[in-house]
Amino acid sequence: MPHSGVPEIIVEFYALARRRAGLKEMPLRAATVAEAVHEITRRCPRLRELFLQKPNGPSVLISLNAGPFLTDWNTTLSDGDRLVILSADAGG
Repeated sequence: MPHSGVPEIIVEFYALARRRAGLKEMPLRAATVAEAVHEITRRCPRLRELFLQKPNGPSVLISLNAGPFLTDWNTTLSDGDRLVILSADAGG
């Protein structure tokens, strides 16, 4: 089934995010980090509140390909990219 060039990525979950998702990783297609977050929360509604903007920002940290944590969720994704989702709350 064609996906009109939308990259296929892997999302890895750690700490509270993994417990709420109920899985270690999830393949999905998304052109940007924001699209990936939308798809993650669609598939795993128990993660929604972690991604909500709060006064101090969301309760998750997102890393692309083991790089620094992202602040711009409009970052473009490529085939084979790996997003790491880590809960930002103390004690994780």
